[in-house]
Amino acid sequence: MNIRDATREDAVYVGANLREPDRIELALLGRDASDVVVSFDASDVARTIEHDGKPVAVFGRVMRDTGGAFVWLLATSGLDSVRRGFVLACKPEIGRLRFGCDRLVNITHRDNATVLRWLAWLGFHVEQKPCGPGDEFVMFWMPGA
Repeated sequence: MNIRDATREDAVYVGANLREPDRIELALLGRDASDVVVSFDASDVARTIEHDGKPVAVFGRVMRDTGGAFVWLLATSGLDSVRRGFVLACKPEIGRLRFGCDRLVNITHRDNATVLRWLAWLGFHVEQKPCGPGDEFVMFWMPGA
């Protein structure tokens, strides 16, 4: 497993091979797999998790005028094959995303227990109040650095 700066081609590949949980979550938000490229294009920091020469996930942050930033990660099913390495590499990568912003924030589906545990382990605060379309989501956030 390798983590490197993302390219637009990485975002296109991940979008074309998006794992089902991410595809479902995007659909609930009224979006689709093309959002991987939209997120990449809007990001000031975008990184790729690569395994066996192929992108298995793309993540990044989109800065807001307020000084805060949206943080995001979208993946292929290949992320499962590097789960341990991915988890170990996350904290330094989150540090990179936190640098220079007031706060990282986004929402995730409220029933996505694996993602919610991972976010808590990383140090994100997960709100209990439902939000988003149909109140199906919860907000998570972390102070910047």
